Amino acid sequence: MTIEASLEGQTEDQPKQDTIVCMTDTGATTETDLDDSKTKFIANGANDDGAVNVMIKSPDEFGGLSKEELMKFANDPFWIRARLILFIIFWIGWVLMLVVAIVIIVLAPRCPYRPDLKWYQKDLIYEISPRSFSDSNHDGVGDLKGIQEKAGYLESIHVKTLWLHNIFQSKYNDSGYGLLNHTVINPMYGTEAELLSTIKSFRKTGRHLILDFIILNTHTDHAWFVQSRQKKGKMSDYYIWADKNLVNNLPTSEKNVWHLDSKRDQYYLAVTDKDLPNLNIQNEEVRKELKYYLRFWLDRGVGGFHINDLETTFKEISSNGSSVFERQQVIELLKELRVIADEFSDKPGRERLLFGTMPVNSNETAEFYGDETEKALHFIGVTNLATSDSPASIQDAIRSTSQYLQSHWNGWILSSNKLSRPMSRLHSFDYLKSLLTLQMLLPGTAFCHYGDEIGMRDAVLQNITDGLKDDQPNNNYIEYYKYRAPMSWSSTNVEFSDATPWLISVNNNSVAGQTAYNNRDLYPPLKAFTDLNLLRSNFSFQWGKFVPSFTNKNIISFLRMAKGFPSFLVVVNLGSHKHTIHFSSFIEDVSLDKAKVVYHSLPEQPKFKVGVTVNLNTAPVSLHKHEAIVFKFAT
Repeated sequence: MTIEASLEGQTEDQPKQDTIVCMTDTGATTETDLDDSKTKFIANGANDDGAVNVMIKSPDEFGGLSKEELMKFANDPFWIRARLILFIIFWIGWVLMLVVAIVIIVLAPRCPYRPDLKWYQKDLIYEISPRSFSDSNHDGVGDLKGIQEKAGYLESIHVKTLWLHNIFQSKYNDSGYGLLNHTVINPMYGTEAELLSTIKSFRKTGRHLILDFIILNTHTDHAWFVQSRQKKGKMSDYYIWADKNLVNNLPTSEKNVWHLDSKRDQYYLAVTDKDLPNLNIQNEEVRKELKYYLRFWLDRGVGGFHINDLETTFKEISSNGSSVFERQQVIELLKELRVIADEFSDKPGRERLLFGTMPVNSNETAEFYGDETEKALHFIGVTNLATSDSPASIQDAIRSTSQYLQSHWNGWILSSNKLSRPMSRLHSFDYLKSLLTLQMLLPGTAFCHYGDEIGMRDAVLQNITDGLKDDQPNNNYIEYYKYRAPMSWSSTNVEFSDATPWLISVNNNSVAGQTAYNNRDLYPPLKAFTDLNLLRSNFSFQWGKFVPSFTNKNIISFLRMAKGFPSFLVVVNLGSHKHTIHFSSFIEDVSLDKAKVVYHSLPEQPKFKVGVTVNLNTAPVSLHKHEAIVFKFAT
């Protein structure tokens, strides 16, 4: 390597204290200043032009051991022993690690089994008539914004899923289900933008919104029916028509579902009401329309749909020797809708739900679930409890559901917009709380019709501001209005609306009164409902086994048990007399010596105060009239 350096004027001085001086083979001297890291070359041995040639010699290269040298080590007894010892240590260590891993796997506690439950299996579904929940625009009618404004209340009672009754453009002379358009929001309730805003806010917080989906009929004023009765285009066959001579020859008992249309001069089928003609769901075009509407709303984030009026399909209708309206046709349509719902169930927590509501009284009810290869509904909301008002009928409702639905998931409904409220059937807060205890803690999804959590009663029909009662005094659907009265937020209707409500509701039971509960009622239904809704979030109640325990004509008791989690004993007295039970004679699956009371519907009875631990092996359980208790057992 050649390095040019200017040597003029340089003199040979003694190196500084922080300078290193080196001499090269050619006699050149290098001087390194440690302060500035510069190397200077002294002129000894420089070329004529001042350049200095510096040659750096590397040490002799190491070529490694020869074969003869390696073999000396390989055959040396010391190294042979060393290699053997290391080999043995390696394999002993490997075997020990394997044994330890197996022991850990075998002896370590396993994670408890947790099934893949969907949100609609874990959450309570809160059923709302939008017209009656809360009025935000001061017109006396509830609306979508009003529902949003009550989000704090819903959160306080642990409600995450709302089911809104029909909000689409409809005729009200059938009490809200005379559908005119599947995609246009009834302006009485708000706009599509407001609905989408509600859906968006729900999804952000892990909540869900369910809507009604009417697939079996429309109103006679629907554009489809207007075209059909004129026999125009493809819509001519959108409904089920029959010639007059065929209907006239039917037995009298079968004629009541057929109605003559003077314009078409034929009869049309309307199973529920003459203004609600049934759609011809065997028509491919009709099915395409319905599937389009399902996709339309699922694409906008709706969490699921309640399919209306499925209970009407148990009445099979025939004309001219062939069936024109039967359950199997509806089930086939439901299977097609389920495929679409499953397409949108792309993320955990975003599954889409299809369910129906009906009484369970035969094995045929289970057909609505579909089969192993083709699913239909996700589950059925059973309405048997909604028509029960005695210990015997309540027990029968539970038995029949278990018998006919067996392993299928189901929901429990106490009332609806077509069924009387439980407080009007039971007439007692204590009785209501005992029934709520059963409904919330039995296997399945729990439902709450708005107002049942405070014990609202059926309303007295007065001051119906839409004039329906005057216009159509013989319309049977008016009777449903008493189940849809404005929510009783306070002792008056002022908190529902500061205008005149569409229906005046007189109810002594209110949210305000029960939120500020006092010595008059230590444990009102609202508090019991809230506690039960929180209690049912325990894993044993979500998916645990249902094990019946002591039962007689008034007492229902059962265990809910999920392996690896605390178990619970639910005891309910539906009768009007005191009963004493020795559970040590009936329960073997859990240790009864440390039973902690986690729920008690009658806190004025101090023996089983919430938080107390009792020994059920020695202490009998005495239940007073309409008393319900839940005990918790350690894992």
